[in-house]
Amino acid sequence: VIASPVDVLDRRLQLLAEGDPAVPSQVRHAVASAPPGGPTRDALRLDYRFSPGWKYAALLDTQAAPLEGRPEAYTLWVYGDESRNDLRMRFVDASGQTFQCDLATIDFKGWKQLRCSLKGDRAGFWGGAADGVVHLPIRITVPALIDGVSRRGTAGTLYLAEGHVIGR
Repeated sequence: VIASPVDVLDRRLQLLAEGDPAVPSQVRHAVASAPPGGPTRDALRLDYRFSPGWKYAALLDTQAAPLEGRPEAYTLWVYGDESRNDLRMRFVDASGQTFQCDLATIDFKGWKQLRCSLKGDRAGFWGGAADGVVHLPIRITVPALIDGVSRRGTAGTLYLAEGHVIGR
């Protein structure tokens, strides 16, 4: 979970271009000054460029720890770029089942706090028990995923700040 991008960038977070390996792409991430009006002074800047085809960028937390208790929701502050790409997140339960939740279509410019249920009720799922039931504990393995859903090619920059888990 992104509590402070400055503290976790070098140790935990990797931005990976995934999807069709034949589709050219460029992705990078860095700590940067946050655009004005946000919740923090610094944010995690995600730059992406996908050629036409199936491509997405996944921000992978390589040291995702199990969350204690019964987490109910995940919130994330995002500075949108009006790209119309979809922003998603992923978590994995104790059985190894992956859940993917839609945070928003990025049709906005500026800061917005987004929210996703961690109960599995509004998420696709695969692997592990493959039953759609969240088996605790869970780990947030991909706090953000930029999906170029149009397949026409896309480029932009997002800023992420202050991801939180609610209901622990």
